[in-house]
Amino acid sequence: MLVTFFSILFAVGYLFYAERFPIELHDGLLSAMIAGGGALILFLTSFFYIMILSPLERLEQKLVPNLMEIFKKNSLLRLCRMVLFIFPVASFFIAALIIAPTMPHKTWFFLGWIILFGFVIDLFRHSWKSVVDFLNPSYMVKQLEGEAIRAIKNEKDEQLWESIDGISEICLRSIEKSRIALSTQALQTFPQIYQMFFHLSKSISRVNPDMKVEKETGLDEASFTVYFLLQRLELINDRALQHRLETIVRQLVTSLSKIIIYAAKFDLSMVAFPTHFLAKFGLKAQQHHYEEVAMLTTSSLTEIAKTIMTDIDIAYAELQEPFRAIITGLNALAKGTFKKHKDTSISILKEPFLQIKMLFQSEKMVQHPDTPVILAELDRVLDEWDTLDKVMRGIPPIPLMGDEIGVPPLPPGV
Repeated sequence: MLVTFFSILFAVGYLFYAERFPIELHDGLLSAMIAGGGALILFLTSFFYIMILSPLERLEQKLVPNLMEIFKKNSLLRLCRMVLFIFPVASFFIAALIIAPTMPHKTWFFLGWIILFGFVIDLFRHSWKSVVDFLNPSYMVKQLEGEAIRAIKNEKDEQLWESIDGISEICLRSIEKSRIALSTQALQTFPQIYQMFFHLSKSISRVNPDMKVEKETGLDEASFTVYFLLQRLELINDRALQHRLETIVRQLVTSLSKIIIYAAKFDLSMVAFPTHFLAKFGLKAQQHHYEEVAMLTTSSLTEIAKTIMTDIDIAYAELQEPFRAIITGLNALAKGTFKKHKDTSISILKEPFLQIKMLFQSEKMVQHPDTPVILAELDRVLDEWDTLDKVMRGIPPIPLMGDEIGVPPLPPGV
């Protein structure tokens, strides 16, 4: 508010030291100054908004969906525009009053207008910066994230889904243009949004919204909101693989892993379905020769299992469904690794299953009713890998062609 401060100083100086001013401010000059200041604000505001609309429209078409709608809905900018267009009209009205010979207290009107003029200049500067921010896609991702969190707090599910859709669309379009930083930022917003969503979904006040969503979709609110995101994450994953952006695929696995952990802390029944998608992403990455992403997926599934066992009260929880999904995903990834690399050590492929088995053999889990079933499933998978290990060890090495027909090997250097 620097200009406002100087306008106040000017008004105070003129009020007490008017006789020292080099120019005599008679009625005609005051009226001209006020009308000129109003015209200047009107011109600057009109010119600025005319110039900014075209870049906003292009950005909406190329990268940020519904940008113009978000721009119009911004209440602070709407208020700024209103003040900036009302001020010139008020200035012309004050200028007409001051030039009238019978108008009393003209000096006070002028000083009030000076202070208001400084405030409007600062408001224009603030409006300029805020509108220019809309041309920054990174800023728009933050805006959509903020709208999603506000929608969660206000229990407005449709606005939440619109924000998730907007962030997903930005991520998809940025992948097409190989804007890795923007895509990564968009994916990093989802865990924060869903952490807040799961935290507030425990509130009793969300019972009515939950019943409404279940009636309309056939799923409870939390399940539908997770399913809504998973559909879009699958599109993002396929698009990233299509454009050979391994970094995005890796970030996608990391973000979904965090969401699964938040879902597990909310309700363990929410774990199985997103775990299926996480394993699918790892398998698709493996098919595209992104071995590091497949390893990250395996590590993430193992850490999800450990987090469930250590950070959640599972004394009376139903564990069979989530751990079957985790074990199935790990087994599919291990089989995919072995099919691509037959020389992979079986002991390495068995390691995630052995870690989970150790957790269920701990004193804490001995009495849990689901432990025998899950241990049986782990033993079945481990037995399959043990059998494969024995078969692989029993296969004799393939002889060289020369050894097979009795021809001695060539001497070195030949």
